[in-house]
Amino acid sequence: MRQQISARLESTFGDLQQALGKTRFKRNIKKASKALAEDLKKTKDTPGEPILLPEKVAEPSPKKHSKKKS
Repeated sequence: MRQQISARLESTFGDLQQALGKTRFKRNIKKASKALAEDLKKTKDTPGEPILLPEKVAEPSPKKHSKKKS
């Protein structure tokens, strides 16, 4: 499964390989596929439990505008 995730990430983010370089790109793809595979395994191990979302975040306060002097 991890190889499938890795292949999909490589095809999706192939244009980043030129920017990062081949070695750095492969290392980052490997790390990302490992993390995604672990998370996928965790969700498969607990099929009946609901995913808990964080509580509602407070709305940001309105910005105070300073009056311009004329």
